[in-house]
Amino acid sequence: MKFLRRRPVYAWGFAGLCVCLAFSYPNLKANWEGMSKLQTQTRINTQQAWELKASQQATDKQAAIAEDRYNKGCLFVVTSRSNQQTALTAGEPVMDKARNTPLQPGAIVCDVFGTTGKIVPSENGPVVSEIAFTGDSSVVDAAYAKRNRSKSANLPPRQ
Repeated sequence: MKFLRRRPVYAWGFAGLCVCLAFSYPNLKANWEGMSKLQTQTRINTQQAWELKASQQATDKQAAIAEDRYNKGCLFVVTSRSNQQTALTAGEPVMDKARNTPLQPGAIVCDVFGTTGKIVPSENGPVVSEIAFTGDSSVVDAAYAKRNRSKSANLPPRQ
């Protein structure tokens, strides 16, 4: 009390500050809530950005795998009813056209749409798995042109 009697300016200043805070409390509360919402939205946006980046990195790795499979030579598949090109389907067998048996596990198969896969053993026999996709049509076109020049072009596997 002695302190306040000696320095009344401090007491009036403190009282004025309390009055200002009391009148501006609703505005301060609204600002704090707004900042909280902004921080939450920033966290969500950052998390989404990281997820997109991780997804893009996975896509890039898959594209590199698919391009490598096309460059090293994969078996292009056709439909079982005609010799038209078809898309690979994960979990489905790919048949050897000459012997009418499934391709052996380890064979690398591909289609003209940029999808590649590996034949893996399963309970129902060898099926397509380990799917990888590339959107680089020049790689697919080069591999398909190379396949058409080969002697095995007349007996593509069927799916």
